[in-house]
Amino acid sequence: ESQDSSDDSNTTEMTRLIKRRLKGQEELWEFSEESGGDADDLFTEAVRLHAEEQDKYAADRMYKRVLRLQPDNVGALCNYGSLMYQQFGDHSTARRAFRRALRLNPYDGTTLSNYADLVQGANHDYQEAQRLYERAVAADPLNVATIFDYATMRSEELRDNEGALKLLK
Repeated sequence: ESQDSSDDSNTTEMTRLIKRRLKGQEELWEFSEESGGDADDLFTEAVRLHAEEQDKYAADRMYKRVLRLQPDNVGALCNYGSLMYQQFGDHSTARRAFRRALRLNPYDGTTLSNYADLVQGANHDYQEAQRLYERAVAADPLNVATIFDYATMRSEELRDNEGALKLLK
């Protein structure tokens, strides 16, 4: 009897997940049709889905579509890398996206910061992360999120509280 209850629960959960996935695909199709597939509109929608963590699969499809239309879109490459790392755990794809974005614009502070986060979190390569964070801060010295992330890494991973406090001043 408990096995039947467990099977019913699993079936209900699977049905719910499938319906949610289909709904996301329908919304993506409707959005694509309404916007005419304009890369800027697709990018904006991908960012929204990514930021709100509503449907990572729809965000993935939209970023890929933007990159087919605009393969040199640094913002889309950076965000796609972040999506792959943060929501899919796909370090290899994220790394390729960040590296491509940095080949196109080696001074993009957001890409440098997001890549540093990957290098720090996935590889535990704090020296390389520090180098990337320093480049990110130099590229965008007013980016509070980058400064905070870099200061946190210096304090927690490098045990450099003095250096972290200097960044925050």
